[in-house]
Formats: sequence, structure tokens, C-alpha cells
Amino acid sequence: MVDNDSQAISLVCTHGPLQGKKFELVGGPVFIFGRYAKAHFNLSDDSSISHLHFLIDVSDNRIRIIDLGSTNGLMVNTRRLGGRDRDSLNAFVSLRHGDVILAGSSLFRVSVGGETPLPSPELGAAEIFAAAEREPLRQDNLTAVVPLKDQSELDSPVRREPMGEFADGLPKIEGYTVTARLPGGGDRELFRAIKEDSGAAAAIKMLRIFRNKAKTLRRLDIFRRETEIAKLLNHPNVIRYFSDGLWDDRPYLAVEYVEGGALENLIGRNPGAGMGFYEAAPLFVQLLEAVAAMHEARLCHRNINPGNILLDRRRGGGLAVKLSSLGLASRSPDTGGGDDFPPLIHEWGMPAYLPPEQLTDLIRTIPQSDVFSAAAVFFHMLTGVEVYDFSGRDRKSGVLSGSLRSLPELRPELDSEVVKVLSTALDPDPNQRYPDAGEFLSDFRQALS
Repeated sequence: MVDNDSQAISLVCTHGPLQGKKFELVGGPVFIFGRYAKAHFNLSDDSSISHLHFLIDVSDNRIRIIDLGSTNGLMVNTRRLGGRDRDSLNAFVSLRHGDVILAGSSLFRVSVGGETPLPSPELGAAEIFAAAEREPLRQDNLTAVVPLKDQSELDSPVRREPMGEFADGLPKIEGYTVTARLPGGGDRELFRAIKEDSGAAAAIKMLRIFRNKAKTLRRLDIFRRETEIAKLLNHPNVIRYFSDGLWDDRPYLAVEYVEGGALENLIGRNPGAGMGFYEAAPLFVQLLEAVAAMHEARLCHRNINPGNILLDRRRGGGLAVKLSSLGLASRSPDTGGGDDFPPLIHEWGMPAYLPPEQLTDLIRTIPQSDVFSAAAVFFHMLTGVEVYDFSGRDRKSGVLSGSLRSLPELRPELDSEVVKVLSTALDPDPNQRYPDAGEFLSDFRQALS
């Protein structure tokens, strides 16, 4: 444990291309190290360091480090962490005064307490470099970003349901008649089904099991998070939870089936043209109502983009918004939200809809980030182009630069009050945005009147 407010914390490079340099961790609580020009600490003098190499989190009286998908990973003392051949975004390791970190070709010592002498390392630099060549990733001493509620659930046997007589391999799930396999899904298999007690159309998401245990655990954390949050939320514009369970040792989640596809498909029908304002605005109001409901529950979505906004066909021909993909949602500590859903590392998401703070602080959870993302979606709906101008730069650099396209230039006929509201929501500084989606929605409705 360390008192972050009273003790100076720094990394001192003792060997390698960065030898003699000292990196003081002031402010924070998150610090990114790498050769990227806008990382908190630029390590470009070491060509073996990755663009975004590692992150140190200094909060809750702890110092923790995590690899950010670097090419070669890290050595913390003699334990390997991360690297692209491993699922590196799944675990932190705690740091203490005197610990040794090897990143690229540079060796760092952790110093806590300013002038407090560093203890002698248990191993010499040559031995640590040698350990980096031979030491495989060890799972002990690593803690999951979101610990499983009961780790024994993974170790204990579970009841396996029979495969049934389905020649096409469709699962047999109690309470549902599974009718078809759906395309897509990524780390999940998707099925269409009929809920037998009500006749309602259902979509069943079933987690894929990977050979890489760490990768499966990471996906399982996200899947469980999505399931638990879906149970909590009861709003007409948030995807509706039906049930969850296990089939063939694999967790599944059953939710309402949404007929109209994703918003990204609607936007993509006329690339570069944009939707009519009075076509887009009702859908946007529904999106803000869904996000406002999450914020009222002290939850932040953290991954709002057109692919996660589903459209259901209403009787009479209208469209209803259904906000989905709740697996990265977290409690907001800034609003006293509790600690049952602590932040997961945000794995970049879709940069076109992310505010800058979500790329510089991967675990920060504030409602203002959702405000920006929702406004960025509406900008895309209205203009047919993304809010960031990525011309001549990679997408992450474009986000961090805060270079936004001008809405009045692209849609000069829009009412000035609407433009003002969206400009507030899209401010690069989260402190200048609406504090939550409820206030954003209130001002947007007023601008429409």
C-alpha cells in the first residue's frame, strides 16, 4: 500500500538507452509510457519500446502496471507480462518500492518516497535481461482487472446439457426454440430463437471458448458484466434482458431480438450525405433517453457507437432505438456509483466516437465521455462523416489532437441553438460538456421547441 497523495513516485532508468532518466508520476492517476509523441512519458530514445507500451495506474493507495499490447511485453522483476502473442489487456501487476521493470531494452526501478534509498535488487541487471529471454508468462501474482465474483465457478464441474438431435448444430436451451444461427458476433455465437412462454422473438448470445485461457477469462468478465447490467436496466430504449445460463459449459445471454439492424447500416445507406434532421432527431432523443437512464443508475456505457445502437421496427413503420453491448459499462466513481462494476480497461473501442480522455486514461469512467460519444454519433447521422478530421494522421492521433469538423459548415441550415447544444456536448474538455445525458437531453429538447 502507498499513500499516493503524500509520497513521490517515480521510475528511474538504470540500464539501457534511457539510462539516467527519471520519470516522476505527478497528477494522474493514469500514466502511459511509449514512443507515441503524446504519451505521458515519451520513451522514443529506446527503439525497442512500442508505440504504446505500458500503463501505470496510481490510485486507491496502490501502484499497478499493465502492458498495452506491446510487441515484446514487460518483465516485472522476473515475471513476464503481456506481449502481442498473449492476451495482454487482462491483468495488472502491483508494484512496490524497489521493483524492477524491463521494457524494450531499458531497465527501470520503482521509487516511492522521493529520496528513500532504493533497496538492492534481488537479481542483477544481466540476470533480469536473461530472464526476459526464457521466462514464460506466469499467471500467479496477476490480478484480473475485474475479478470474477467466484473464481471457483470456473474450476467446478457444471451440468452439461445434451446436444440434442439438431443436425445443424443449433443449441437446445430450456425455454427457447432456437430457429437459426445469425451472422457475425465476434467472440460470441449468435442465434435467433422463440421464447416459448410468450412467443417473443429472442436473440441468444453464446460465448466462444478460446484455447488461450487468459483470453477466455477476459471475454468471460465482459460477458458477465453485460449480463448483470442488462438485468439491472429496464428501459424501452435499452436492449431487454430475458434470461441467462449455461449450455454445454458455455454461458449464454438471451435478450429481445431487434429486427431493424444497427444504426451504422442506416447511416451507411447514403455515405457522406447525412440523414434529414427530422429523421435523425427522434432517434437521437431515444438514444439520449437510454444513456440518461444508465447515468441515473450511476452507470456509464463507455462504448457508444452506431454499431451498438440497434433499431427495432415499430408497428406503424417507425423505428425504436435499442442501446446494446453493455459489456464495458462501469460504475462512475465520480458520482458515488459504488464498486460492483469497477472499470475495465477500455481497449480503444471505435476512435471516431471516443472523447480524448478515453485514450489517455483507459479506466476513467465519467458520464461526460458518454455525452461526447452520443453527440459524435448524432454528428455522423446528420453529416454522413465522422466528427474527427483524420486527414493525414492515424485515428488515435486524430482523437488526441481534438481536431473536430465544423457542423455549421457541413449543415449550415441547422438552427443555431441545436448547433450550440451539440458544440457543448463535443467540447474536447470533459469539464466543459454537459455533466450527464439527462442535462444534454433537456437542452436538446429545448433547442427543438
